[in-house]
Amino acid sequence: MIPRVVYDCMVFLQAANNGAGASGECLRLAEHWAVELYLNPEITAEIVDVLTRPRTRKKFPALTPDVIRRVLRRISQFATIIAVTPKVAPSIRDPKDEKYLDLAIAAEARYLVTRDNDLLDLMKDGGFRTGYPNLEIFGPAESLDRMARI
Repeated sequence: MIPRVVYDCMVFLQAANNGAGASGECLRLAEHWAVELYLNPEITAEIVDVLTRPRTRKKFPALTPDVIRRVLRRISQFATIIAVTPKVAPSIRDPKDEKYLDLAIAAEARYLVTRDNDLLDLMKDGGFRTGYPNLEIFGPAESLDRMARI
C-alpha cells in the first residue's frame, strides 16, 4: 500500500527553490506515485501565497514566476485534493499549524513532513502518539529514510 503523506508549505518552498535537496526528493516521490500526496484548498492557498511573496522571491531569486507556475502545475497533476477538511486536530502550540494535522488526520496519512518544530515536537507528546498512533511527523530527510524502508 502506498503511504499517504501531507507536506507542509516549507517542503514545497524548498523543493521549488532547490529540487536537489531532501524536499525536492519528497516532491519527486509524490510525482512518481511512490507516496500519495494530499492537499486541501487552505494549504494550496498558503503554498501559492508563500511562493509568490516579494520577500520570498527576493530571498530565493531562483523562484521566478515561470518556476513557480511549473511547480504549481506539477503539484496539481499528482496531488489528491480533499475539498473540505474537518477541524479535528487537537489544540497545539501554533494554531496556524492545525490545518496540516486536520488534513493528515482526514487523509489518514502515514506521514506529515515538516520542518516546523511545533509539529515535530508532537512526536514527543505521549497523548498525541496515543491518539494518533499511525501518524508520524518528520523532517524531509528523516521521512525519506523512513519511506525507503517501506
